[in-house]
Amino acid sequence: EMLFPELSALAETIVVPIDSIGVLRVSGHDAEEFLQAQLTSDISNILPNSSAIAGYCNPKGRLLAVFTIFREKGDYLLISESEALLKVAKTLSMYILRLKVNLVIDRSLIPVGFIGGELDQIMRKLREADVGKGDTINFIKEPYVSFVWPNYPGLLALLPEFCVKAVWPIVAEHAKIGHPRHWDLFEIRA
Repeated sequence: EMLFPELSALAETIVVPIDSIGVLRVSGHDAEEFLQAQLTSDISNILPNSSAIAGYCNPKGRLLAVFTIFREKGDYLLISESEALLKVAKTLSMYILRLKVNLVIDRSLIPVGFIGGELDQIMRKLREADVGKGDTINFIKEPYVSFVWPNYPGLLALLPEFCVKAVWPIVAEHAKIGHPRHWDLFEIRA
């Protein structure tokens, strides 16, 4: 088995289901206050439907995990490598105490990477798609849109499980299905 795809593979528009990424949903009245005390970024600066990068450290300052945090209305979605996410969720849960905060691994959202030059066209068609349940697709644009590799645009999308079948024909029409290692290579370049 090939360890990495050919570098030329990223010249095409490809879509990659990423099973190594998980989503931790942090919700509740005190979610922002709780995350502000636990993570390295200023959580109050994350506007609804936008994202930021944050780290989680142990009391000695050792970095345990790095997240992309996406704010969905009042909830915060912490996106990171699945195995690290499970460990961090367990540790974070010990610090909730009396705060009104819920932590849950959200398996209803499927992380999918989009890489290549046809992203605008694909995203426009996905937003126009009628999948029957309103606003269904969350896009995590940072850090994958505004980085220093302009020849390799890309973004991470969270597709709700119920809408994957509805949007997949649109995706397949405009992109090739890639291997998770395409996403690994893309992140290295990004």
